[in-house]
Amino acid sequence: MLLIETQDIDQEALIETAQWYDLEPTVKALYRPLQDDYDRTDDLPVILPKKDEYMALKEQYGVS
Repeated sequence: MLLIETQDIDQEALIETAQWYDLEPTVKALYRPLQDDYDRTDDLPVILPKKDEYMALKEQYGVS
């Protein structure tokens, strides 16, 4: 997520690539926090950090 945010990777472009690897649901889930949707649900294919965890990582790595 930090890489996506720092490099400003276009969601549609990444989803298009993810389809080749059957990772579309994972990529869509990764963009949720980047769009301020930190709600956790059991149906996500990945475990996402809580908002405060992600903000701490952003600060640690200098991502604004």
